Amino acid sequence: MKNTKTTTAFTEISISPAYSGFDMFQRGESNGTAWADCSDLEAEISSAGLNFLPINEALADSEFISAGIEDISGKIYGGDPDHIYARIDDGPNGEKTVGYFGIDEIDVDKDYWDEGHRR
Repeated sequence: MKNTKTTTAFTEISISPAYSGFDMFQRGESNGTAWADCSDLEAEISSAGLNFLPINEALADSEFISAGIEDISGKIYGGDPDHIYARIDDGPNGEKTVGYFGIDEIDVDKDYWDEGHRR
């Protein structure tokens, strides 16, 4: 019998400029990997060498400002993820650009972790 109680899991969401333009963005699907703790997922993303901050902190950071950060909150087709982050990327000509991603909080059965999903 499956446990009907739920717990929260955290999953990364890609965010990219919307094809339609109009200064809008679109969210991608989750990569399918979930984490039991948001800070563990942030640490995993950081270990990949990404320079990122929560959007509200990045909006006040001089490195992000000079790279062209914008507040994309409320401009994401499909709805804003629970947490929005900005990252510094290297552009095609060596310039610094800003990219975005999100972390969603999802409800999963407590049995979810027993079924071999990542913690």
